[in-house]
Amino acid sequence: MSVEKVVAHICKLTRAEAPIGEPILKMGGKPVFYEEVEWPVCTDCGQKMDFLGQFPLQSPQRLSENFHMAYVFMCSGKYDERGSLVCRTFEPFSGANVVILQRESNQTYMPDVEATYPDFQIQCEAMTEPLEEKMQLGDEEFIHYRVYGETKVGGFPMWLQMDETPICQRCHEPMNFLAQMNADLDGPYPAHITPEIKEFMQFLNFGGFGMGYLFICQNECDRNSAAFLWQCQ
Repeated sequence: MSVEKVVAHICKLTRAEAPIGEPILKMGGKPVFYEEVEWPVCTDCGQKMDFLGQFPLQSPQRLSENFHMAYVFMCSGKYDERGSLVCRTFEPFSGANVVILQRESNQTYMPDVEATYPDFQIQCEAMTEPLEEKMQLGDEEFIHYRVYGETKVGGFPMWLQMDETPICQRCHEPMNFLAQMNADLDGPYPAHITPEIKEFMQFLNFGGFGMGYLFICQNECDRNSAAFLWQCQ
């Protein structure tokens, strides 16, 4: 059986030896903007959001006609007295997360803020994956699972729950998938974990065993036409 495939770039994250100050693909650290912007604030609790990562939209894949970089921010979350999350960080367009799109310029700008996460540099490996998530793949099953739960750019989203592809709030069309982020920045916990290792390892607050998803409007209506959400198991 012929299986339609798409290209995905699998991301290998390693801690950077020094802060990354270039407009390249990275997780954590400080954003490297092309133009100065006001730092996003959560509309649910009023606190400043955390910067999660920046994703070039022209390389390693061309994912946008008009924009060169997507910057992902999310509130760290506020909890009520029962331990329930007040800030709807898991929902697109909730005001508890935001994606900033920018065009390339000759100058860059790094805000004078304290980074929530250390810088993680990223190496990409191009692979193909089946377009549909759930298929009988036979000999190609290995390819499917190789890219299934990785941080990646392009390809097909691995939904941990149901398909929640966002709808553009302006043109009302389904958005295009850009990237997904595994919450475990340092990789999965080792079999034998010590308190020191647990303290050292970094993870994004996507519930438990979570995945974040980045999308852009297929018509690129304006610079607000991107969305972020997350799911957990």
